[in-house]
Amino acid sequence: YGVPDYISTPREAVTRRSGDCEDRAIVLASLLEAKNISYDLRASLVHFWVDYPGKKSGRSESENVAFIGKVDGKYKLKLPDLGQWRRYLAVGKEGAWDVMPTHRKVLMISGWTLILFSGYILSRGRS
Repeated sequence: YGVPDYISTPREAVTRRSGDCEDRAIVLASLLEAKNISYDLRASLVHFWVDYPGKKSGRSESENVAFIGKVDGKYKLKLPDLGQWRRYLAVGKEGAWDVMPTHRKVLMISGWTLILFSGYILSRGRS
């Protein structure tokens, strides 16, 4: 779609037959809503999911890592508990880094290195 992140409509995701966690969550939420099954959308720093009655939550889909969820029937932003920073890093690594193909890891590290090195070179040129 020409943007860094795009949350498609349920119809777009089903038509494309692909999408990331946000797209899958939106499709699942629309199906649950059509069947009158209660659900809550949740999000962490690296993942988006749907909670519903009877769902078994995994490590990356738990209330402990969610920073968006329902409180008293309304969606609220909840600041992460900084005392759990190791857990957030572990879940982020598991959900993003561990599944990332090697060539993308190389590109990402190369890009960050280039950005940092460019900043260093530019700051030296101004002195």
